[in-house]
Amino acid sequence: GDQLQYLIRKIDAKRLRTYEPRAMAEGFERITFVSKVDERRILAANPALPTAILSNGVDLNEFDFYAGEREDKLIFFGHLGTYHNIQMARRLLKNIYPKIREVSPRTKLMMVGKSPGKQLRKLIEHTPGAELHADVEDVRPYLHSAKVLVHAQTVGAGIQNKLLEAMAVGTPIVTTPVGASGIEGLEDNVHALIRVSDQEIIEATLSLLKNDDKALRLARNAHELVQDRYTWEHVFRSFNAVIRQCVPDFFDGAGISDPPSKPNPETVREIVRSVNS
Repeated sequence: GDQLQYLIRKIDAKRLRTYEPRAMAEGFERITFVSKVDERRILAANPALPTAILSNGVDLNEFDFYAGEREDKLIFFGHLGTYHNIQMARRLLKNIYPKIREVSPRTKLMMVGKSPGKQLRKLIEHTPGAELHADVEDVRPYLHSAKVLVHAQTVGAGIQNKLLEAMAVGTPIVTTPVGASGIEGLEDNVHALIRVSDQEIIEATLSLLKNDDKALRLARNAHELVQDRYTWEHVFRSFNAVIRQCVPDFFDGAGISDPPSKPNPETVREIVRSVNS
């Protein structure tokens, strides 16, 4: 199953590398990407494309910084039915968490998310210390209780919304270069710990479990990065700029002298998701 999925995705990726730049050259005023990594990949194939960045964001009223007590728990969260999240979950459950538990036996692992399949459910059930919290209505209480988000991503692209949400609420993060690549300004040992191998991720996670001051420093820095770059107000300003580039008199023609500086986050979120879909 896994090998077949990998092969299918590799074939699809090869086809897309040829198809996407050609399709995007068909007369679009602007082509938006959620991250500069994705933009650079397309521009390498066709540097003449008119591109812009329209990232995802976080509502800081909804995901505000949590400075309360945390339990001796790790967390991984996301849609547990998607390929790259399944791969991360399996890596964490098989290779990383058991080694962490050898050193820190009381540390629990919360697997939180939608639509976990039978195989993943079984793996969680047979991993001592791991807990499944499936199809929860609100992930924030789980983020508040966890000491570290372990995000061992090896495949995927774009921007990881789960990282932005964890950064916003102040849950310290251990991730990989793939996971961090979509978030501009995210620096190792400043906003998160960015590691590659299983052993490096294990050691980084243990270091945060043992050092509350270090964990809090990373958490506060990460929250500030979201505040500076990834609020929906910031995204709206980028969207406004794209609209003005495509249709310079759009707001004047609509009788709007200037778009609102404090737009409704839910409205902006839906607009940006529809543009980027």
